[in-house]
Amino acid sequence: WDPSKAVVNDRERDYLLGATYFLKGKNAKLQLNLVRKDMDAASPFAASRTQLLINFQTAW
Repeated sequence: WDPSKAVVNDRERDYLLGATYFLKGKNAKLQLNLVRKDMDAASPFAASRTQLLINFQTAW
């Protein structure tokens, strides 16, 4: 996507890989997401980066 139409060559590309593991039936789950953000060289924003997100959710 293009975060700013006023700036040329500032395109951002996001890649996502995720997995969900259910514990105890469907009462608890563990989620893992790996996000890669690639920025074009002329981007005024932060450099490209990789994020690892972990989430644990329960229901009772």
